[in-house]
Amino acid sequence: MPGTIAIIAALPREIAAVVRGTKADAALVKDGVWLYRVEGAVVVAAGMGAERAGIAVEAGLATGDVGMLISTGLAGGCVPGVVAGMVIEANVVVDAGTGERFVTAVAGNVTLASAGAIASVREKARLAESYGAAMVGYGGGDRGADCGGEGAGVSGDQGSVGWV
Repeated sequence: MPGTIAIIAALPREIAAVVRGTKADAALVKDGVWLYRVEGAVVVAAGMGAERAGIAVEAGLATGDVGMLISTGLAGGCVPGVVAGMVIEANVVVDAGTGERFVTAVAGNVTLASAGAIASVREKARLAESYGAAMVGYGGGDRGADCGGEGAGVSGDQGSVGWV
């Protein structure tokens, strides 16, 4: 699959609409990895957290020539303009645990903070103040810019998309 897009999410429910009508790779499901093949893409969910996101990325990369990595999933709004139902592409992803910043290939001025747990209202305000975050992702896989960097063998664009 040259030029395949790898779409990474934390939870199977986050990718359900994209993979409807297909079956997950049975050999991987036993390890908690839901990998689906759809036209032009491989779609993977392997659970929450950076370690599980890494497992999902590895599973996606193992399928062939991945040219683009997109991390996607549910996100919470940190600022008043971000409301339920919006789809937002982040051009900067900040690891809320370390403060490390990752720039994606997306043009714009939207920062997503990647957190390991659902953020309270107070935490969302802190992320907005500290990092300029418009939204917070919860799965650990929203660190799309670093999940598939050069060391992982992905060339081309990487991005992070959240929907609130």
